[in-house]
Amino acid sequence: MGISVHEMPRIGPEGEGALQTGNVITVEPSIKAGPWGGISVEDIVLVTDTGYELLTTAPRELYIKE
Repeated sequence: MGISVHEMPRIGPEGEGALQTGNVITVEPSIKAGPWGGISVEDIVLVTDTGYELLTTAPRELYIKE
C-alpha cells in the first residue's frame, strides 16, 4: 500500500492526524493465541465522502483444512 510499514496517517488510540477523502488505508486486527500462533486479517479500505469503501474481496468464511 505504501513505501514503508505503518505510514501516517495511523488510526487507533495512539494515532495522530485525520483521514481525508481518497486515503487508502489498511485495517489489521489480529488475535494472538498463546505460543502456537494466531490470526490476522488485513482489509484495504478507501476513505470516501460518506464513510468508506471496502476494497478487499477475500472471503470471510472460516476454512479449516483437515
